[in-house]
Amino acid sequence: MKTLIYSLCFLLPTTLSAQSYVKDVLKKYEDSVKDYGIVALVSEGDLVSTAAIGEADNGTPMTDEHKFCIGSITKTYTATTIFRLQDMGKLNINDSIGKYITLDNEYISPNITIRQLMNHSSGIKDFGTVELLNTVLSRPDKYYTPDYCIGLIDTFDFLPGAKHEYSNSNYLLLALIIEQVAQQPLPFVYQDLLFKPWGLDNTYPYYSKAIPGMAHPMFRGKDLFDVAYMKPVNDISIGDGNIVTTASELHRFFTRLVRGKVVLMEKSYKQMTAFEKGEKTAEYGCGIFRKEVGGKELIYHTGRQASYVATAVYVPAEDKTVIVLTNNMDDTFADLVVNELLGVKFY
Repeated sequence: MKTLIYSLCFLLPTTLSAQSYVKDVLKKYEDSVKDYGIVALVSEGDLVSTAAIGEADNGTPMTDEHKFCIGSITKTYTATTIFRLQDMGKLNINDSIGKYITLDNEYISPNITIRQLMNHSSGIKDFGTVELLNTVLSRPDKYYTPDYCIGLIDTFDFLPGAKHEYSNSNYLLLALIIEQVAQQPLPFVYQDLLFKPWGLDNTYPYYSKAIPGMAHPMFRGKDLFDVAYMKPVNDISIGDGNIVTTASELHRFFTRLVRGKVVLMEKSYKQMTAFEKGEKTAEYGCGIFRKEVGGKELIYHTGRQASYVATAVYVPAEDKTVIVLTNNMDDTFADLVVNELLGVKFY
């Protein structure tokens, strides 16, 4: 018993210090964060620390258990699902997409490979434009099908494999491939291959503003759940931007994945992390990115959806993960929190 008490006393200051640090970083912005909130999580090895400030909705304090749309970090889950299907022998990422789906669009070559979709080297135009968002906002009653979104692709940006350029269209097509191969709707495939095996009970594609524990999307003091906004935005985000989760479950999934443990077979993990030079400083993997900032290698993905903003970054040399979520796209403080917790200027 004495040995146990000594061990607990030895570990406790370290735990409290880490937890206090995350809280102290957020506390700097507590008085400035109004009508919305920020959740931060930092892990180093097996030690995980979280903190939250602000509001999840009008009058409800934000907690680290609230759920957020994580926007384009959804792409990491979609790419991982593709690799899980490869690990099961159901596809190969070097296959041409024409082997699995037939598209009535002359600007999408059937010879583009699944890998080129995943690392944004397909050359397919991004359907997710400002014009589309304006259409969605003006006609929130309309159902925006995948065929509608594919029909917006009216040119190609470059020849497949010529370079890397981010495009939401790639991940909509990956969603269609997953559904064709698995012969199930995408949410069920996520559930079977990702969520259930790793106990992600609070992770799923967005389906309703009535999701329990959901932080509301706030924008300039307005609750976007009060307008018919989320459903059509969800319609145009299948496979590329509509997953909902908590900070802890995002951490659990992302950290296990990028550590190269448990989630994927070795071959698939190496393919996912075969980073190639892209525009500016980012290097493109399959569903994740890498860059070096201040001498630190960072593996990451970020996301924006409705008025949610999400950041997930892993620092391999430190076995450190930083997760920061906010429910206000007009926020200017969450980026500062990310930078401080990482110790480098990520944003």
